[in-house]
Amino acid sequence: MDIRQLRYFVSAIRHGSLRAAAREHFVTQPAVSIQLKNLEEELGEKLYVRRGRRIEPTQAGISVFSDAEDIIGKMEALSHRVGALKTLERGALKMGSIDAASVYVLPDVFRAFRSRYPGIDVQVIVADSHTLLAALGSGAIELAVVTLPVAGEPHHVVPIYEDRMVLVAHPRHDLATRRGRASCAPRVTTCANRCTPSGSSSPFPPSGSTTSS
Repeated sequence: MDIRQLRYFVSAIRHGSLRAAAREHFVTQPAVSIQLKNLEEELGEKLYVRRGRRIEPTQAGISVFSDAEDIIGKMEALSHRVGALKTLERGALKMGSIDAASVYVLPDVFRAFRSRYPGIDVQVIVADSHTLLAALGSGAIELAVVTLPVAGEPHHVVPIYEDRMVLVAHPRHDLATRRGRASCAPRVTTCANRCTPSGSSSPFPPSGSTTSS
């Protein structure tokens, strides 16, 4: 038994005609007759009888018709759901972020992502980099926004933001008289496991100085 046989049978019973079923599926009437005969042989029951030029379902045919409609509907719904995942119409993304990035870096990115992919449910946990990398390694999350450097297991790392920090002091403070200037620039990065399918990329579109790939 295959889905084609069920489609032909449902069409034939719905139209009351093998010819009409053949037209609907762009095949010949003998092709429909053969498939329905194979279906009857496999089930061991007569599924329809002829009344002149029309056909009518038997009691077994009525039962098969009802179940076949349900099966076809579920198959079509399954195909649609899988297709929606491929086109990012539906789905979920579990990710983590350090506190600062979740407050100052990602809000604009999230808004842009939500506008472009409203059907994707983004779930975010906020924690320190070490905790997020552990969650990434265990598969609890798929993406992590952490600070560099990233140690431990190899990950696909994409720098997305650089935050320059400077030391500020009173003009008469000892530090203000020094010639040197103390500064550092912690970098924020996205990390994903190496097991991410080849060719995949970060789902977040660029926003301002934030970039990802």
